[in-house]
Amino acid sequence: MRDKFLYIPMELVVRELDGKALLAAVCASRGWNVFVGQKRALMARCKSLPQGVFLVKSATPNEFNQLKLIFDAGHRICVLDEEGLVDQVSSFESQLRYNSDTLSIVDKMLFWGEMQCNAFSKALPEFESKAVLTGSPRSDFWVDYARAVYGKAIKDHQRDFGDYIFVPSSFGGAAHRMGTEYGVGLTFEMAGKGISSHMTRLLQAQGELLRITFNEYYQFLPELAQQFPETSFVVRPHPSETHEMWKRLEQAHANIHVVYNGSVTSWILGSRAMLHFRSTTSVEGYLLGVPVLTYEPRVPEYLDIADLELPAAVSLRAENRREFTTLVLEAISTQEYRKKEGADEVLKPWIYSDCNGSASTRIEKVFSAIAPEPTRGLEGCKIEFKERIKRFLNGMLLLMNEHQVFRRVMPMSLRYRAIAEDYGRHKEMGLDISLVNRTVDEYVAGEGLPKGCVKTELFCEGVLRLECDERLL
Repeated sequence: MRDKFLYIPMELVVRELDGKALLAAVCASRGWNVFVGQKRALMARCKSLPQGVFLVKSATPNEFNQLKLIFDAGHRICVLDEEGLVDQVSSFESQLRYNSDTLSIVDKMLFWGEMQCNAFSKALPEFESKAVLTGSPRSDFWVDYARAVYGKAIKDHQRDFGDYIFVPSSFGGAAHRMGTEYGVGLTFEMAGKGISSHMTRLLQAQGELLRITFNEYYQFLPELAQQFPETSFVVRPHPSETHEMWKRLEQAHANIHVVYNGSVTSWILGSRAMLHFRSTTSVEGYLLGVPVLTYEPRVPEYLDIADLELPAAVSLRAENRREFTTLVLEAISTQEYRKKEGADEVLKPWIYSDCNGSASTRIEKVFSAIAPEPTRGLEGCKIEFKERIKRFLNGMLLLMNEHQVFRRVMPMSLRYRAIAEDYGRHKEMGLDISLVNRTVDEYVAGEGLPKGCVKTELFCEGVLRLECDERLL
């Protein structure tokens, strides 16, 4: 059997790791050398890694140079859009998620569901042959593996916080770590110059909606905490959010807690219910069988353009504080799970499932069809010298920005670069080899494969390697 190499870079590790650990386990069991880890760590070695398949999370116009680097190094590129679940269909029909430049060097576009796949093919018929309906390993993980993999963590959360409402915040567009205007500004930057007037209005509406709703949530949460003093409210800031504002609430209220560790999945599973606003976690919570609540205060009608179908479809919804208080009371006072009626039918076209196989097995077949013949070996793998210098300089900027004397004399452009580096490192946190091993063990046991046939090891800082021990098969 010829060597096959698969590279799975992750930009936001705590969000992406469990689903990609499952995909890595499936591919490793089928003979692939799989490398899963921090995006920057893999990209720094891209030119010297053996030619293989790169699975990336997006192909936005401003990512063209990164994709070109992968392409020029002899790798094949597949995209499975991590943002592709609760987005509006119009984002798949615009320049926001990809354009003709990025698609020209991408081999295959993989989609969560028929809705996204069809919208892509309709908008870009010249690239229709690159579209593949596969589903996502993330949804497979939620349904089939999450409770077993996170069993201990669930018990730990319940021991530490008792009965709790989980609040996965999603207000990066209103309270970004890089500044208030950065969230929406970044989306415009990602889209490049080809963004339509409709999409411009949509993004502007989203930004305004998030600012209005964030202020209401921030004022209402302390009121909820006071009304339910025996219930904890566990806030999980969005990875892009500043934590300071939530920490102020935590300091003022004994039953408000701010956490940022591990995957949100274990926190959802340990909760009595979850409170969200327009978040992917709404679909995750629904598929995990946890009551999903949303508070959507009334806003000006012109902001209706920013409505998202899926979060609303799977959530028990309230429009004012009194209605939402009633939903919380119901959630903490009964053991019975109230499922949102009609949600299953709404989800079907958005999340593909097939009783004849999993998303991971479908994706592995796509990889096998395009895998290149490697002419380089792992022995020559190294970080590019330019990347080493860049890392050193960014590290120095971080140190300087932490000291008031240096910060006062640093140009604003360098201070901003230091903040961006800190944000990048924050997103890379959470590469947990024990989580990967538990996921591998659950997959191997479920498939009836020999225990220990898939091995996980640290390949280099920020990257894990999974491979199959064929002697055990």
